[in-house]
Amino acid sequence: MISEQIPVTPDDNLIQFGMLYEKYIFSKIVRDLVAKYKIKSVCEFPCNQLMGKDNNEYFRENGCEVDRYRLYPEGNTKKYDLIWNFCEFENCPSSQYLVSKMKNLSRSYLLVITQNRYNVLLLHYWYHVYKGTAWDHGVLSKMNNTPIKREFRRQNIEVLKVGAFDVPWFVLDFYEGGKFFRGMAPKTMIKTQDIKESFFEKLPKPFKLLLAHHHYVLGRRG
Repeated sequence: MISEQIPVTPDDNLIQFGMLYEKYIFSKIVRDLVAKYKIKSVCEFPCNQLMGKDNNEYFRENGCEVDRYRLYPEGNTKKYDLIWNFCEFENCPSSQYLVSKMKNLSRSYLLVITQNRYNVLLLHYWYHVYKGTAWDHGVLSKMNNTPIKREFRRQNIEVLKVGAFDVPWFVLDFYEGGKFFRGMAPKTMIKTQDIKESFFEKLPKPFKLLLAHHHYVLGRRG
């Protein structure tokens, strides 16, 4: 059901600003989650390296014990306060399988983060078309919060929060189109040592759901 190969972000310094900005905003989400829900133990399943070598650094910085599994740990009896994954939902052939295995590992909470297919009118998708490269980011119909909420409810998981994040001032996705989009940006605006939260992050939720690179759903098992 889940590939054994761990997805990694390409080693390309052209994407550095986009990734660092994403992680900066994610760090705030993690801090708030850990504090509000008293999270002490975390498991990333299925784990990947799409946010760099360690997707869990901010959980560790906030005092959490962290485990990571790419494949489901059969026979494991350990439970965690939070089970989470990043851009795996849209790539797993069976949403039911993925969420059920997450639920098995969870003592309380589940967090699923997906790419947002709506991001600036499917701009990421059309960039692939422009470049003539195959779309390799998962099933488009699963790349938003609605199918996550649907699967949570099907499995008696209470939806606590639906959100969106990673809406930098440039809005456009630097990750793959780094050279193309970076050339459009003023040099003073993409200094990696001076990352600040974009005013777009404060937009009303309906607008963020359209512009953000990621949607997320936080649930609590029944």
